[in-house]
Amino acid sequence: MGSRAGIGTGGRPVSSRYGFARPGTVGNRPGSVAGRGGTAGMRPITGRFVRLGTASLQSVPGGPHIDVQRLNMEKMAREHPMIAKLLCEYILYVEHLPKLALDLCTAALKVTEARAGSEGETESKTQMQVGIRNSEDWWWKARLGKANYQLGLLRDAEKHFKAALFEFPPHATAQERSSRFYHYDTTVVMELAKVYIKMDQPLTAMELYMTALEFNPVDHLIVLCSARLHDELHDSYKAFELYSNVLALDSSNIEAIACTAAFFFYEKNQPELALRFYRRLLQMGVQNSEVWNNIGLCGYYTCQFDFALRCLDRALSQCTTALNKADVWYNIGHVGIGLGDMTFAKRAFRLAVSADPTHGEALNNLSVLSLSSEVDKKDSSVLLHSAVSVAPELLEALYNSALQCFKNGELEESYNYVIRALDVLPDHAESINLHEKILKKFTSL
Repeated sequence: MGSRAGIGTGGRPVSSRYGFARPGTVGNRPGSVAGRGGTAGMRPITGRFVRLGTASLQSVPGGPHIDVQRLNMEKMAREHPMIAKLLCEYILYVEHLPKLALDLCTAALKVTEARAGSEGETESKTQMQVGIRNSEDWWWKARLGKANYQLGLLRDAEKHFKAALFEFPPHATAQERSSRFYHYDTTVVMELAKVYIKMDQPLTAMELYMTALEFNPVDHLIVLCSARLHDELHDSYKAFELYSNVLALDSSNIEAIACTAAFFFYEKNQPELALRFYRRLLQMGVQNSEVWNNIGLCGYYTCQFDFALRCLDRALSQCTTALNKADVWYNIGHVGIGLGDMTFAKRAFRLAVSADPTHGEALNNLSVLSLSSEVDKKDSSVLLHSAVSVAPELLEALYNSALQCFKNGELEESYNYVIRALDVLPDHAESINLHEKILKKFTSL
């Protein structure tokens, strides 16, 4: 009877409506056929539990991909070193949980004594699969430094980054110890330099870059970081030299090309050379509002006004933020001044202010253009005051405010503004001359 089609495992006919034996009936009776392992009565129950287990591993929509809070970090670092490294990267760069990454790195770097028996042998074999024990692995020291850096513990981050780069293991040979670095890694060098810059020690970061370049002179990323640091220290000529070295090593480096173009534009006053570099960026496929804006400025300063307006219009169509749009309209206003069309320039500056009400340069230029019109002359002081309030360190607005107050006989206000202008730029010739005139007025009173 058990072999006939349509008969259940307990001898009862199976309903054609459902096609399976209902749970809780014959299959659950003590001593029934369903109690035997591997029979047909066990399949629906086994399948149901497999599906429940699979569903429990699915991530909740909008939730984390892995619930890292429930993981045993010590067991993961001890038994699965490679997975632990991937997990550490995930915690640091995806979940952004540096404290949890710190616990994982500490567990991985903990020196564990080999236990007697099979467990100790298994642990040793598992860790030696990656070729090195965790306690001697520079990678974990570097990630420990990264976790401390994200937590704001800069001194601890410096210690662990230096250990990853310079600390030799006890079994290191004399030839290995003769090198400056135990393990040279570009990313770790850059992270350690970031720690020094964060601690306001740029010269120490510069020494680290020089040491790294002595070890590996063709590392263009370190050369680029060194050039960037010289640029931040206002050593533009040394930065230009380093950017040139970067281009000699990597001719398609976008940052080096853009910074070289900016050097020719601002420092060398050669916009025609800067235009070549910006066109090179276009050939490489860099299409954004900043590049078109800079090309338009190069065209303006080489007296190609039609070309400049077309490029600025292209930049305007690719703006993604209000600040970018305000900057482009500001530059269009300058082109209008160069063409002698003051009405066009005023409209452009107004559009810049409408895009970004805190654009101090546009407010300052609007106030200057308002002085030439008797209708808008009353608005000049209001616009100038707004420019100073939204941009307290804008030199032009401070000097114009001082000059306007001096002409109106407000000597004390003029003196305060000119002092603020000299604080921004002590070598500003116009502010120095105005300061001397104000002092003469004070002595004559």
